[in-house]
Amino acid sequence: MPEREDDHLTPATRLLEKRREMAEEFQMKMESLQQRREELERKEFQLKESLLKFDKFLKENDSKKARAIKKATDEKDLQKSKDKEIDRLREDTSHLVKNRAKIQAKLEKHIMFHKYLEKVLEGAEEFHEIREIIARYDTLTATHDDLMESEIGNQEKVEKQRGDLMKYTEQRALGSDWPLALGALYGCLAHSLGSAKTDGETSTPVLA
Repeated sequence: MPEREDDHLTPATRLLEKRREMAEEFQMKMESLQQRREELERKEFQLKESLLKFDKFLKENDSKKARAIKKATDEKDLQKSKDKEIDRLREDTSHLVKNRAKIQAKLEKHIMFHKYLEKVLEGAEEFHEIREIIARYDTLTATHDDLMESEIGNQEKVEKQRGDLMKYTEQRALGSDWPLALGALYGCLAHSLGSAKTDGETSTPVLA
């Protein structure tokens, strides 16, 4: 049997050797643990960096999404505003077209009326300008209105006197003077009818 290398060592030497080996083993384990700790710290740092980058990416993505939504909303509101403006312009255009047609129709009537007045002016010795014919027409119109108002007043008087006549007729038994009152009332009624007839005959305007 071969002799071991440490068989000749004393127990104290062996103990020291054992302690040395254990120390070296402990040192190696500590170095290994240190390496593992550094590796873990490095990976933890990388993980934190990755999380920060991912969080930044999410925030930027949310910000871009919010800006996109706001832009879409603004564009939608702008489109609605433009559509309303287009509808308003179309409505205004429609009103303008209708007003233009009315004005055109009035203009054509005025042209026809002006031509008619020119013909009247050619055959009338009393007038020298169209504005004189218009002034005469305005005067006759005002006179006609006054006469019509007067005729209405006369008709109201006639109706009132006719009502009074009916009352006198119904109350004949009141006394012996009713025939005289009735005759007077007949006279007033005839006078009012005559005035109304005269005013009606003179109310017809004549251009001469």
